[in-house]
Amino acid sequence: MKFLQTGDWHLGKVFYGQSLTEDQAFFLEQIFGELEKAEKELKPYDALVVPGDIYDRAVPPVESVTLLSSFLSRTHEKFPDLEMFFLAGNHDSASRLSFASELLGKSNVHICTDTKHLEEPVIVGKGNEAAAVYQIPFLMPGSIAAAAPAHPAAFSADAAGRTDMPDKTGGAGPNVAGAGMPDKTARACSAGMADTAGRTDKIGGAEHNASDRNFAEPLQLNEFPAAEDTLFAASDEPEILPDEPLDWDEEKILRSQQQLAAQAFDLIRKSHLKNYPSMPSVVCAHMFATGASVSESERSWVGAAEQVDVRVFEGITYTALGHIHTVQRLGGRNAWYSGAPLAYSFSENSEKCMLSVTVLPPRTDKGCPLTDISDVKVEKIAIKPLHPVVRLTGAFEEFYKQVVSGLEDKKLKESYVEIQCTDKLPHENAIQLLRAGYPYLLSFTRASEISDEIQNTVEARKAILSSGKKDEGGVFDLFMKETSNTYQEDPSFYKKERELFIALSKESER
Repeated sequence: MKFLQTGDWHLGKVFYGQSLTEDQAFFLEQIFGELEKAEKELKPYDALVVPGDIYDRAVPPVESVTLLSSFLSRTHEKFPDLEMFFLAGNHDSASRLSFASELLGKSNVHICTDTKHLEEPVIVGKGNEAAAVYQIPFLMPGSIAAAAPAHPAAFSADAAGRTDMPDKTGGAGPNVAGAGMPDKTARACSAGMADTAGRTDKIGGAEHNASDRNFAEPLQLNEFPAAEDTLFAASDEPEILPDEPLDWDEEKILRSQQQLAAQAFDLIRKSHLKNYPSMPSVVCAHMFATGASVSESERSWVGAAEQVDVRVFEGITYTALGHIHTVQRLGGRNAWYSGAPLAYSFSENSEKCMLSVTVLPPRTDKGCPLTDISDVKVEKIAIKPLHPVVRLTGAFEEFYKQVVSGLEDKKLKESYVEIQCTDKLPHENAIQLLRAGYPYLLSFTRASEISDEIQNTVEARKAILSSGKKDEGGVFDLFMKETSNTYQEDPSFYKKERELFIALSKESER
Protein backbone atom coordinates (compact mmCIF):
# COMPACT_ATOMS: atom_id res chain seq x y z
CA MET A 1 0.00 0.00 0.00
CA LYS A 2 1.56 3.24 -1.18
CA PHE A 3 0.37 6.70 -0.21
CA LEU A 4 1.44 10.33 -0.45
CA GLN A 5 1.49 12.20 2.86
CA THR A 6 1.26 15.97 3.10
CA GLY A 7 -0.54 18.28 5.49
CA ASP A 8 -0.91 21.61 7.26
CA TRP A 9 -1.84 23.34 4.01
CA HIS A 10 -3.36 26.33 5.83
CA LEU A 11 -5.28 27.45 2.76
CA GLY A 12 -6.22 31.11 3.13
CA LYS A 13 -3.11 31.98 5.13
CA VAL A 14 -2.07 35.64 5.07
CA PHE A 15 1.67 36.06 5.64
CA TYR A 16 2.62 39.53 6.92
CA GLY A 17 -0.26 40.96 4.92
CA GLN A 18 0.62 38.97 1.80
CA SER A 19 -2.04 36.59 0.44
CA LEU A 20 -0.54 33.14 -0.22
CA THR A 21 -3.25 31.91 -2.60
CA GLU A 22 -0.87 31.77 -5.59
CA ASP A 23 1.83 30.08 -3.50
CA GLN A 24 -0.63 27.47 -2.28
CA ALA A 25 -1.95 26.82 -5.78
CA PHE A 26 1.69 26.29 -6.79
CA PHE A 27 2.33 23.54 -4.21
CA LEU A 28 -1.02 21.87 -4.95
CA GLU A 29 0.09 21.66 -8.56
CA GLN A 30 3.26 19.87 -7.41
CA ILE A 31 1.20 17.37 -5.39
CA PHE A 32 -0.90 16.69 -8.47
CA GLY A 33 2.29 16.38 -10.52
CA GLU A 34 3.70 13.74 -8.15
CA LEU A 35 0.51 11.70 -8.41
CA GLU A 36 0.66 12.00 -12.19
CA LYS A 37 4.33 11.04 -12.33
CA ALA A 38 3.77 7.90 -10.28
CA GLU A 39 0.86 6.92 -12.54
CA LYS A 40 2.99 7.30 -15.66
CA GLU A 41 5.76 5.20 -14.10
CA LEU A 42 3.18 2.45 -13.40
CA LYS A 43 3.76 2.87 -9.66
CA PRO A 44 0.54 4.66 -8.73
CA TYR A 45 -0.36 5.88 -5.30
CA ASP A 46 -3.23 4.15 -3.53
CA ALA A 47 -4.04 7.15 -1.34
CA LEU A 48 -3.39 10.80 -0.54
CA VAL A 49 -3.25 11.56 3.20
CA VAL A 50 -3.69 15.10 4.59
CA PRO A 51 -3.80 15.00 8.43
CA GLY A 52 -5.37 18.32 9.34
CA ASP A 53 -5.21 22.11 9.09
CA ILE A 54 -6.60 22.11 5.58
CA TYR A 55 -7.59 25.74 6.07
CA ASP A 56 -5.85 28.40 8.14
CA ARG A 57 -8.98 29.57 9.92
CA ALA A 58 -12.51 28.46 10.70
CA VAL A 59 -14.06 30.71 8.04
CA PRO A 60 -11.66 30.56 5.08
CA PRO A 61 -11.77 33.09 2.24
CA VAL A 62 -13.81 32.22 -0.84
CA GLU A 63 -10.75 31.85 -3.07
CA SER A 64 -9.32 29.21 -0.73
CA VAL A 65 -12.52 27.17 -0.76
CA THR A 66 -12.55 27.41 -4.55
CA LEU A 67 -8.89 26.35 -4.68
CA LEU A 68 -9.55 23.21 -2.63
CA SER A 69 -12.70 22.40 -4.58
CA SER A 70 -10.83 22.69 -7.88
CA PHE A 71 -8.00 20.47 -6.61
CA LEU A 72 -10.36 17.75 -5.41
CA SER A 73 -12.40 17.77 -8.62
CA ARG A 74 -9.36 17.66 -10.85
CA THR A 75 -7.58 15.00 -8.81
CA HIS A 76 -10.61 12.71 -8.63
CA GLU A 77 -11.26 13.09 -12.35
CA LYS A 78 -7.66 12.17 -13.20
CA PHE A 79 -7.25 9.44 -10.53
CA PRO A 80 -10.75 8.02 -9.86
CA ASP A 81 -9.37 5.12 -7.80
CA LEU A 82 -7.24 7.28 -5.53
CA GLU A 83 -8.43 7.38 -1.92
CA MET A 84 -8.09 10.86 -0.41
CA PHE A 85 -8.09 11.29 3.37
CA PHE A 86 -8.67 14.66 5.04
CA LEU A 87 -9.24 15.34 8.72
CA ALA A 88 -10.01 18.44 10.77
CA GLY A 89 -7.09 20.16 12.48
CA ASN A 90 -7.13 22.78 15.21
CA HIS A 91 -7.33 25.57 12.61
CA ASP A 92 -10.29 24.03 10.78
CA SER A 93 -13.97 24.34 11.51
CA ALA A 94 -15.10 20.73 11.78
CA SER A 95 -18.71 21.58 10.93
CA ARG A 96 -17.77 23.51 7.80
CA LEU A 97 -15.15 21.02 6.66
CA SER A 98 -17.66 18.19 6.98
CA PHE A 99 -20.08 19.79 4.50
CA ALA A 100 -21.15 17.18 1.89
CA SER A 101 -18.72 14.66 3.41
CA GLU A 102 -21.08 11.73 2.83
CA LEU A 103 -21.43 12.65 -0.83
CA LEU A 104 -17.70 13.16 -1.18
CA GLY A 105 -17.11 9.80 0.47
CA LYS A 106 -18.76 8.17 -2.54
CA SER A 107 -16.06 9.79 -4.66
CA ASN A 108 -13.22 8.44 -2.49
CA VAL A 109 -12.78 11.70 -0.57
CA HIS A 110 -12.89 10.72 3.11
CA ILE A 111 -13.34 13.71 5.41
CA CYS A 112 -13.11 12.95 9.13
CA THR A 113 -14.26 15.69 11.50
CA ASP A 114 -15.50 13.78 14.58
CA THR A 115 -14.66 10.74 16.69
CA LYS A 116 -17.89 8.77 16.38
CA HIS A 117 -16.37 6.05 14.21
CA LEU A 118 -12.71 5.94 15.18
CA GLU A 119 -12.67 2.15 15.00
CA GLU A 120 -14.02 1.94 11.46
CA PRO A 121 -11.17 2.05 8.93
CA VAL A 122 -11.13 2.36 5.18
CA ILE A 123 -9.43 -0.71 3.74
CA VAL A 124 -7.06 0.34 0.98
CA GLY A 125 -5.43 -2.24 -1.27
CA LYS A 126 -6.08 -5.89 -1.96
CA GLY A 127 -4.99 -9.23 -0.53
CA ASN A 128 -1.79 -9.15 1.49
CA GLU A 129 -1.06 -5.61 0.25
CA ALA A 130 -4.14 -4.14 1.96
CA ALA A 131 -3.89 -1.75 4.90
CA ALA A 132 -6.50 -0.38 7.29
CA VAL A 133 -6.52 3.43 7.41
CA TYR A 134 -7.94 5.16 10.50
CA GLN A 135 -8.39 8.89 11.12
CA ILE A 136 -8.26 10.95 14.33
CA PRO A 137 -9.17 14.64 13.99
CA PHE A 138 -7.89 17.28 16.39
CA LEU A 139 -9.30 16.25 19.75
CA MET A 140 -11.27 18.73 21.81
CA PRO A 141 -12.07 18.16 25.51
CA GLY A 142 -15.00 15.79 25.77
CA SER A 143 -14.79 14.65 22.14
CA ILE A 144 -14.17 11.07 23.30
CA ALA A 145 -16.14 9.51 26.12
CA ALA A 146 -14.15 7.86 28.88
CA ALA A 147 -14.73 4.13 29.12
CA ALA A 148 -13.19 1.45 31.29
CA PRO A 149 -10.52 -0.54 29.42
CA ALA A 150 -12.00 -3.71 27.93
CA HIS A 151 -10.41 -6.82 26.52
CA PRO A 152 -10.21 -6.75 22.72
CA ALA A 153 -12.52 -9.77 22.61
CA ALA A 154 -15.35 -7.46 23.67
CA PHE A 155 -15.23 -5.85 20.24
CA SER A 156 -17.15 -8.37 18.15
CA ALA A 157 -17.97 -8.24 14.46
CA ASP A 158 -21.61 -7.61 15.31
CA ALA A 159 -20.77 -4.74 17.66
CA ALA A 160 -18.64 -3.10 14.99
CA GLY A 161 -21.46 -3.40 12.49
CA ARG A 162 -19.59 -5.81 10.21
CA THR A 163 -20.78 -9.12 8.82
CA ASP A 164 -17.83 -10.13 6.71
CA MET A 165 -14.50 -10.10 8.52
CA PRO A 166 -11.25 -10.63 6.59
CA ASP A 167 -9.48 -13.95 6.78
CA LYS A 168 -6.58 -14.39 9.22
CA THR A 169 -3.94 -14.89 6.52
CA GLY A 170 -3.59 -11.24 5.62
CA GLY A 171 -6.30 -10.99 2.97
CA ALA A 172 -8.79 -8.20 3.18
CA GLY A 173 -11.68 -10.49 2.33
CA PRO A 174 -14.86 -8.95 0.98
CA ASN A 175 -14.95 -6.28 3.69
CA VAL A 176 -13.19 -3.42 1.90
CA ALA A 177 -13.73 0.31 2.04
CA GLY A 178 -16.66 0.23 4.39
CA ALA A 179 -18.54 -2.81 3.13
CA GLY A 180 -20.67 -4.41 5.81
CA MET A 181 -21.30 -1.17 7.72
CA PRO A 182 -24.87 0.11 8.14
CA ASP A 183 -25.58 2.62 5.35
CA LYS A 184 -26.97 5.27 7.69
CA THR A 185 -24.14 5.12 10.21
CA ALA A 186 -21.10 4.67 7.98
CA ARG A 187 -19.05 7.84 8.13
CA ALA A 188 -17.61 9.75 5.20
CA CYS A 189 -14.36 7.88 5.73
CA SER A 190 -16.00 4.65 4.52
CA ALA A 191 -19.17 5.47 2.63
CA GLY A 192 -19.50 4.18 -0.91
CA MET A 193 -16.02 2.70 -1.17
CA ALA A 194 -16.70 -0.98 -1.85
CA ASP A 195 -16.59 -0.54 -5.62
CA THR A 196 -13.27 1.29 -5.84
CA ALA A 197 -10.98 0.19 -3.00
CA GLY A 198 -8.81 -2.89 -3.15
CA ARG A 199 -7.30 -2.19 -6.54
CA THR A 200 -4.10 -3.77 -7.77
CA ASP A 201 -1.14 -1.91 -9.19
CA LYS A 202 -1.90 -1.03 -12.78
CA ILE A 203 0.94 -2.94 -14.43
CA GLY A 204 -0.49 -4.91 -17.27
CA GLY A 205 -3.56 -5.64 -15.16
CA ALA A 206 -1.52 -7.95 -12.95
CA GLU A 207 -1.09 -7.76 -9.19
CA HIS A 208 2.39 -6.77 -8.07
CA ASN A 209 4.07 -6.87 -4.70
CA ALA A 210 4.91 -3.49 -3.18
CA SER A 211 8.46 -4.69 -2.48
CA ASP A 212 9.15 -4.60 -6.25
CA ARG A 213 8.82 -0.81 -6.27
CA ASN A 214 11.96 1.27 -6.50
CA PHE A 215 12.57 4.40 -4.48
CA ALA A 216 15.28 7.02 -4.65
CA GLU A 217 17.28 6.55 -1.45
CA PRO A 218 14.36 5.40 0.70
CA LEU A 219 14.56 5.83 4.45
CA GLN A 220 14.26 2.52 6.26
CA LEU A 221 12.19 2.70 9.43
CA ASN A 222 12.61 0.41 12.41
CA GLU A 223 10.23 -2.48 12.84
CA PHE A 224 8.10 -3.00 15.89
CA PRO A 225 8.70 -6.25 17.78
CA ALA A 226 7.06 -9.23 16.14
CA ALA A 227 3.91 -10.68 17.68
CA GLU A 228 2.90 -14.24 17.02
CA ASP A 229 0.66 -14.40 13.93
CA THR A 230 -0.91 -11.01 14.63
CA LEU A 231 0.06 -7.35 14.57
CA PHE A 232 -0.34 -7.24 18.34
CA ALA A 233 0.27 -9.96 20.86
CA ALA A 234 -3.01 -11.29 22.30
CA SER A 235 -1.72 -10.67 25.80
CA ASP A 236 -1.02 -6.99 25.10
CA GLU A 237 -3.49 -4.65 26.75
CA PRO A 238 -3.00 -1.14 25.30
CA GLU A 239 -3.84 1.23 28.12
CA ILE A 240 -3.79 4.89 29.05
CA LEU A 241 -0.22 5.77 29.94
CA PRO A 242 0.51 5.68 33.68
CA ASP A 243 1.48 9.34 33.85
CA GLU A 244 -2.11 10.27 32.92
CA PRO A 245 -4.20 8.19 35.35
CA LEU A 246 -7.96 8.14 35.04
CA ASP A 247 -10.49 7.35 37.71
CA TRP A 248 -12.95 5.47 35.52
CA ASP A 249 -15.65 5.61 38.20
CA GLU A 250 -15.47 9.37 38.67
CA GLU A 251 -13.90 10.92 35.56
CA LYS A 252 -16.31 10.74 32.61
CA ILE A 253 -14.89 13.51 30.42
CA LEU A 254 -11.43 13.30 28.89
CA ARG A 255 -9.89 16.76 28.78
CA SER A 256 -6.15 16.71 28.18
CA GLN A 257 -4.62 15.87 24.81
CA GLN A 258 -2.74 13.00 26.46
CA GLN A 259 -5.93 11.39 27.78
CA LEU A 260 -7.84 11.94 24.54
CA ALA A 261 -5.08 10.61 22.28
CA ALA A 262 -4.37 7.61 24.51
CA GLN A 263 -8.06 6.67 24.52
CA ALA A 264 -8.39 7.13 20.74
CA PHE A 265 -5.37 4.95 19.96
CA ASP A 266 -6.50 2.43 22.55
CA LEU A 267 -9.87 2.05 20.82
CA ILE A 268 -8.24 1.70 17.43
CA ARG A 269 -5.69 -0.89 18.59
CA LYS A 270 -8.29 -3.10 20.25
CA SER A 271 -10.68 -2.95 17.31
CA HIS A 272 -7.88 -3.62 14.82
CA LEU A 273 -6.64 -6.59 16.82
CA LYS A 274 -10.12 -8.08 16.80
CA ASN A 275 -11.11 -7.37 13.20
CA TYR A 276 -7.90 -7.10 11.14
CA PRO A 277 -5.20 -8.97 13.09
CA SER A 278 -2.97 -9.72 10.07
CA MET A 279 -3.33 -6.38 8.31
CA PRO A 280 -1.02 -3.34 8.61
CA SER A 281 -2.57 -0.31 10.28
CA VAL A 282 -2.15 3.34 9.28
CA VAL A 283 -3.43 6.07 11.60
CA CYS A 284 -3.75 9.71 10.47
CA ALA A 285 -3.86 12.15 13.39
CA HIS A 286 -3.51 15.86 14.17
CA MET A 287 -1.67 16.41 17.45
CA PHE A 288 1.49 17.75 19.09
CA ALA A 289 3.78 14.85 20.01
CA THR A 290 6.48 15.28 22.64
CA GLY A 291 9.94 15.76 21.23
CA ALA A 292 8.74 17.33 17.99
CA SER A 293 10.77 20.28 16.70
CA VAL A 294 8.57 23.37 16.34
CA SER A 295 8.81 26.77 14.68
CA GLU A 296 7.26 30.21 15.19
CA SER A 297 4.24 29.45 12.97
CA GLU A 298 2.63 26.72 15.10
CA ARG A 299 0.13 27.72 17.71
CA SER A 300 2.03 27.10 20.91
CA TRP A 301 0.70 25.79 24.19
CA VAL A 302 1.74 26.68 27.69
CA GLY A 303 4.15 24.04 29.01
CA ALA A 304 3.57 20.43 27.98
CA ALA A 305 -0.09 20.16 28.99
CA GLU A 306 -1.28 19.76 25.41
CA GLN A 307 1.46 17.44 24.21
CA VAL A 308 1.03 13.73 23.56
CA ASP A 309 3.53 11.11 24.67
CA VAL A 310 4.92 9.28 21.63
CA ARG A 311 4.30 5.95 23.35
CA VAL A 312 0.63 6.18 22.37
CA PHE A 313 1.71 5.33 18.79
CA GLU A 314 3.07 1.92 19.81
CA GLY A 315 1.53 -1.01 17.98
CA ILE A 316 0.55 1.04 14.94
CA THR A 317 2.32 0.14 11.70
CA TYR A 318 2.59 3.78 10.61
CA THR A 319 1.30 7.06 12.06
CA ALA A 320 0.85 10.02 9.69
CA LEU A 321 0.87 13.18 11.78
CA GLY A 322 -0.14 16.79 11.23
CA HIS A 323 0.16 19.99 13.30
CA ILE A 324 3.95 20.52 13.34
CA HIS A 325 5.32 22.42 10.33
CA THR A 326 8.77 20.82 10.18
CA VAL A 327 9.25 17.46 8.45
CA GLN A 328 10.54 14.96 10.99
CA ARG A 329 10.43 11.44 12.27
CA LEU A 330 9.62 10.89 15.92
CA GLY A 331 12.22 9.07 17.97
CA GLY A 332 12.95 6.11 15.71
CA ARG A 333 9.28 5.20 15.45
CA ASN A 334 7.09 4.65 12.41
CA ALA A 335 5.59 8.09 12.99
CA TRP A 336 6.26 11.08 10.76
CA TYR A 337 5.23 14.69 10.39
CA SER A 338 5.36 15.68 6.73
CA GLY A 339 5.46 19.32 7.81
CA ALA A 340 3.78 22.21 6.04
CA PRO A 341 4.41 22.52 2.29
CA LEU A 342 5.27 26.20 2.70
CA ALA A 343 7.26 28.13 5.29
CA TYR A 344 4.73 30.07 7.35
CA SER A 345 7.31 31.91 9.45
CA PHE A 346 10.79 33.28 8.80
CA SER A 347 12.20 30.89 11.40
CA GLU A 348 11.15 27.71 9.62
CA ASN A 349 13.56 25.29 8.04
CA SER A 350 13.80 25.76 4.29
CA GLU A 351 13.31 22.03 3.72
CA LYS A 352 9.73 21.54 2.58
CA CYS A 353 8.53 18.27 1.22
CA MET A 354 5.84 15.64 0.97
CA LEU A 355 6.38 12.02 1.96
CA SER A 356 6.00 8.97 -0.26
CA VAL A 357 5.18 6.15 2.16
CA THR A 358 5.06 2.46 1.25
CA VAL A 359 3.74 -0.12 3.70
CA LEU A 360 5.06 -3.47 2.51
CA PRO A 361 3.26 -6.74 3.28
CA PRO A 362 4.71 -9.09 5.95
CA ARG A 363 7.83 -10.89 4.79
CA THR A 364 7.80 -14.65 4.37
CA ASP A 365 10.39 -17.37 3.84
CA LYS A 366 9.21 -20.56 2.11
CA GLY A 367 5.66 -19.74 3.00
CA CYS A 368 6.36 -19.33 6.73
CA PRO A 369 5.93 -15.90 8.32
CA LEU A 370 9.14 -14.43 9.66
CA THR A 371 7.32 -11.48 11.11
CA ASP A 372 3.82 -10.09 11.00
CA ILE A 373 4.98 -6.49 11.21
CA SER A 374 5.18 -4.79 7.83
CA ASP A 375 8.24 -2.93 6.59
CA VAL A 376 7.68 0.78 6.00
CA LYS A 377 9.66 2.86 3.54
CA VAL A 378 9.57 6.67 3.49
CA GLU A 379 10.96 8.92 0.77
CA LYS A 380 11.09 12.71 0.98
CA ILE A 381 9.92 14.52 -2.16
CA ALA A 382 10.97 18.15 -2.23
CA ILE A 383 8.41 20.93 -2.72
CA LYS A 384 9.67 24.01 -4.52
CA PRO A 385 8.16 27.26 -3.19
CA LEU A 386 6.93 29.94 -5.56
CA HIS A 387 8.51 32.51 -3.25
CA PRO A 388 11.24 31.21 -0.87
CA VAL A 389 11.29 32.69 2.64
CA VAL A 390 14.53 34.47 3.52
CA ARG A 391 15.73 36.30 6.64
CA LEU A 392 18.62 38.77 6.19
CA THR A 393 20.61 40.60 8.87
CA GLY A 394 22.73 43.70 8.49
CA ALA A 395 22.91 47.50 8.48
CA PHE A 396 20.31 49.51 6.61
CA GLU A 397 23.00 51.26 4.58
CA GLU A 398 24.29 47.94 3.23
CA PHE A 399 20.87 46.95 1.90
CA TYR A 400 20.12 50.43 0.56
CA LYS A 401 23.39 50.52 -1.39
CA GLN A 402 22.42 47.24 -3.05
CA VAL A 403 19.05 48.70 -4.01
CA VAL A 404 20.60 51.89 -5.45
CA SER A 405 23.25 49.96 -7.40
CA GLY A 406 20.67 47.47 -8.65
CA LEU A 407 20.20 44.18 -6.85
CA GLU A 408 21.27 41.37 -9.16
CA ASP A 409 20.29 38.40 -7.01
CA LYS A 410 17.24 37.06 -8.84
CA LYS A 411 16.38 34.64 -6.03
CA LEU A 412 16.17 37.46 -3.48
CA LYS A 413 13.94 39.46 -5.80
CA GLU A 414 11.52 36.52 -5.91
CA SER A 415 11.71 35.73 -2.18
CA TYR A 416 9.58 36.80 0.76
CA VAL A 417 12.17 38.72 2.79
CA GLU A 418 12.54 39.79 6.39
CA ILE A 419 15.41 42.17 7.20
CA GLN A 420 16.70 42.36 10.76
CA CYS A 421 18.47 45.70 10.95
CA THR A 422 21.47 45.97 13.25
CA ASP A 423 21.50 49.79 13.33
CA LYS A 424 20.99 51.47 16.67
CA LEU A 425 18.78 54.21 15.24
CA PRO A 426 15.37 53.70 13.61
CA HIS A 427 14.81 54.50 9.93
CA GLU A 428 11.79 56.17 8.43
CA ASN A 429 10.00 54.42 5.55
CA ALA A 430 12.61 51.66 5.51
CA ILE A 431 10.37 49.10 3.81
CA GLN A 432 9.28 51.53 1.07
CA LEU A 433 12.90 52.53 0.37
CA LEU A 434 14.12 48.93 0.16
CA ARG A 435 11.24 47.45 -1.80
CA ALA A 436 12.66 48.90 -5.01
CA GLY A 437 15.26 46.14 -4.77
CA TYR A 438 13.33 43.65 -2.66
CA PRO A 439 9.81 43.57 -4.18
CA TYR A 440 8.58 41.03 -1.60
CA LEU A 441 10.08 42.61 1.52
CA LEU A 442 7.44 41.85 4.14
CA SER A 443 9.15 42.62 7.44
CA PHE A 444 11.79 45.08 8.67
CA THR A 445 12.74 44.69 12.33
CA ARG A 446 15.48 45.60 14.75
CA ALA A 447 17.93 42.82 15.51
CA SER A 448 17.61 41.03 18.83
CA GLU A 449 20.63 42.69 20.43
CA ILE A 450 19.15 46.12 19.72
CA SER A 451 15.83 45.00 21.15
CA ASP A 452 17.63 43.92 24.32
CA GLU A 453 19.27 47.33 24.60
CA ILE A 454 15.91 49.06 24.23
CA GLN A 455 14.43 46.78 26.84
CA ASN A 456 17.20 47.85 29.21
CA THR A 457 16.28 51.50 28.73
CA VAL A 458 12.63 50.66 29.42
CA GLU A 459 13.66 49.06 32.69
CA ALA A 460 15.75 52.14 33.49
CA ARG A 461 12.70 54.37 32.93
CA LYS A 462 10.66 52.21 35.26
CA ALA A 463 13.38 52.47 37.90
CA ILE A 464 13.34 56.30 37.70
CA LEU A 465 9.56 56.40 37.99
CA SER A 466 9.40 53.93 40.86
CA SER A 467 12.09 55.76 42.85
CA GLY A 468 9.80 58.77 43.27
CA LYS A 469 12.78 61.08 42.81
CA LYS A 470 12.99 63.75 40.16
CA ASP A 471 15.91 62.97 37.87
CA GLU A 472 15.65 65.25 34.85
CA GLY A 473 19.23 64.47 33.84
CA GLY A 474 18.60 60.73 33.91
CA VAL A 475 15.47 61.10 31.77
CA PHE A 476 17.40 63.19 29.22
CA ASP A 477 20.22 60.62 29.08
CA LEU A 478 17.79 57.76 28.39
CA PHE A 479 15.97 59.73 25.71
CA MET A 480 19.16 60.71 23.89
CA LYS A 481 20.56 57.21 24.12
CA GLU A 482 17.66 55.89 22.08
CA THR A 483 17.36 58.72 19.58
CA SER A 484 20.74 60.37 19.06
CA ASN A 485 24.49 59.88 18.99
CA THR A 486 25.20 63.49 20.01
CA TYR A 487 27.35 62.53 23.01
CA GLN A 488 29.73 60.46 20.90
CA GLU A 489 29.89 63.15 18.22
CA ASP A 490 30.28 66.26 20.45
CA PRO A 491 30.37 65.71 24.24
CA SER A 492 30.53 69.44 25.00
CA PHE A 493 27.40 70.16 22.95
CA TYR A 494 25.65 67.22 24.61
CA LYS A 495 26.47 68.72 28.02
CA LYS A 496 24.95 72.08 27.06
CA GLU A 497 21.78 70.38 25.79
CA ARG A 498 21.50 68.40 29.00
CA GLU A 499 21.85 71.50 31.21
CA LEU A 500 19.26 73.35 29.12
CA PHE A 501 16.77 70.45 29.42
CA ILE A 502 17.18 70.35 33.23
CA ALA A 503 16.72 74.10 33.49
CA LEU A 504 13.57 74.10 31.33
CA SER A 505 12.14 71.15 33.31
CA LYS A 506 12.56 72.96 36.63
CA GLU A 507 11.19 76.19 35.19
CA SER A 508 8.07 74.41 33.96
CA GLU A 509 7.33 73.22 37.50
CA ARG A 510 7.19 76.73 38.95
